[in-house]
Amino acid sequence: MMKRSLTPFTRDYWKHAANELKDTRMLVFAALIVALRVAVKSMRIPIAQDLHIMIEFLPTALGSMVYGPIVALLSGAVSDVVGVLLFPAGPYFPPFTLLAMLSSLLFALFFYRAPVTLVRSILSKASVNLLCNIILTPIILSWMRGRAAFVMEIPRIIKNIILLPIEVIALYMVLRAMWPPLRRHRFVSLPEGADGSLGRVETFLRKMLASLLTPFGGKKAGGGDAA
Repeated sequence: MMKRSLTPFTRDYWKHAANELKDTRMLVFAALIVALRVAVKSMRIPIAQDLHIMIEFLPTALGSMVYGPIVALLSGAVSDVVGVLLFPAGPYFPPFTLLAMLSSLLFALFFYRAPVTLVRSILSKASVNLLCNIILTPIILSWMRGRAAFVMEIPRIIKNIILLPIEVIALYMVLRAMWPPLRRHRFVSLPEGADGSLGRVETFLRKMLASLLTPFGGKKAGGGDAA
């Protein structure tokens, strides 16, 4: 049983991560995550007109949390290539595969062998949004199109900033909700002191998420009521 969290700055962290490649259960779980990422790649949750959340980051973060950075890099590459082959939205461009690998790696560095906290959720999603979505995506698009795309990407920057709080809350709640079944089946180990009383925090976040969605949602769908 793990007694403390490991960090990416320790040798044991990378030793554990490398050992995941020898674990058949982890490789099967990674295959399931790849399939899930491909399936939800084009799925989006509408928030307002021309504003929506892509949900692929949720299975990406979940998988990275379970099998760590090394398998995360491989699963990121495989999911991107398979997604292009099955659902091509344009010509295949290898730098986008590297981008998918980087986002998987970033989530793993924050969540693998570590407790799921709100701070980690904020830092991980902000890192992905900043490095992958705001900085690297315009560079890759400029490279692919052969012309500057930074001015055209201003709406992307604004969207990433606006959606960050909602994405962070969704990320935190999904990972926290998945901890019990994953721990029960020994896919993850929770460090000592990490299961403190978080019920009130989660209740507060649910209410905050509902309040954030209310101004954009208009009428409540299907008579549902936000808890």
